Formats: sequence, structure tokens, C-alpha cells
Amino acid sequence: MRLLIAEDRRDLTEALTFLFEKNQFTVDAVYDGRSAYDYAVAGSYDAIILDVMMPGLDQGRSSGGPGGVHRLPAVRLTAAKNVGIIPPE
Repeated sequence: MRLLIAEDRRDLTEALTFLFEKNQFTVDAVYDGRSAYDYAVAGSYDAIILDVMMPGLDQGRSSGGPGGVHRLPAVRLTAAKNVGIIPPE
């Protein structure tokens, strides 16, 4: 399974990459929203792990809409203290 990790905190990205690769996943990691979008639309990923508060992330492109990456199953991460329920798309 090929994953894209899009997270601006390098320490967290390195930890996630290590864990997934140890479990036989292929992982690409990016650290800004523009790169996340570019990799997601150009690559053939099975899923994306996405920091929803990443700098440079266009929420319209990341979560759906024309040209969006909505075709990918996603695990969305956040460091926010108060998080509401994100409705399904």
C-alpha cells in the first residue's frame, strides 16, 4: 500500500514514516500544502494522512471539488485543542 503523509511537523512525519515503512507500506512525505496537493494528484496513492492545519493547504482542493484529492481515503490530523465533528463529504 502506498501512502502520502502531508504534515508540516518533521518529527511527527518521521515517526509516522518509520512506523508505516516498518509495516511494509511505501511512504512519501511532504511538508507543505502545495506539495501535498501536487503529490496527491500526480501520484498513485492508496490513502493520504493529512494535517488539516498545514500551512499552504487549500481546504477546497484537499477535501474535494473539481481537481481535488477527494478520490483518496484520508486520515485527517490536527493539533487543535477543540475539534468539532467533520461531516462526511
